[in-house]
Amino acid sequence: MKSKLSKKTLYFIIPALVWMGISCDEFIEPDISNKQVNLIAPGDNITIDSSRVVFFWDHLPEALDYSFQIVTGNFDSPDILIFDTLIVNNKITLNLDSGTYQWGVSALNSNYQTAYSVRSLTINNKSAAKGSINLLFPQNQQTLADTTFQFNWNTSANIEEYVFKILELPEKNAVTSNSFILRSFPKQNASYQWQVIGLLEGRNETIESPIYTFTIDPN
Repeated sequence: MKSKLSKKTLYFIIPALVWMGISCDEFIEPDISNKQVNLIAPGDNITIDSSRVVFFWDHLPEALDYSFQIVTGNFDSPDILIFDTLIVNNKITLNLDSGTYQWGVSALNSNYQTAYSVRSLTINNKSAAKGSINLLFPQNQQTLADTTFQFNWNTSANIEEYVFKILELPEKNAVTSNSFILRSFPKQNASYQWQVIGLLEGRNETIESPIYTFTIDPN
């Protein structure tokens, strides 16, 4: 009886050791390096008479994140990197000053990354000369486990002061930098909207960022 138990135990241990020697990444992370992100909008080489632009592309099923970049000049050797972020969603809304840009999207998972799909875009809007505010973190529709974190947005030379707002809260916070730390939220497992308003030099005019939604879920 003792000998039979020993044989059964050995029989089950050997397959376990063999299985443990195989990396899980080989099964769950497909190679996407030869695939391409299909850009949907804006179209290539178009001119937009608005500073606010919605960028979106087809979702790649094997991707976990997307690298999104906007540059002036050529995408492969840019003059200025205007915007650079890593997002989960396949859509992003930004405000851009008048000018000509190239934008690109690359899909990533834990082990692989596609080449960037690239398009050109021209913004021709007189009101865009005032400047623009783009929200960097948290991204739209992002879920966060932390209840204390730093909100970040880009800066614009024409803006003298920023007003940081959580739309569900009564307080408004005036700041001169491009970040704000909020240390507590009245409700967890809840969604909030945030926005930044820029007061232009002389404080006679304002510009507004898009409104982004995020969720606090510490579980």
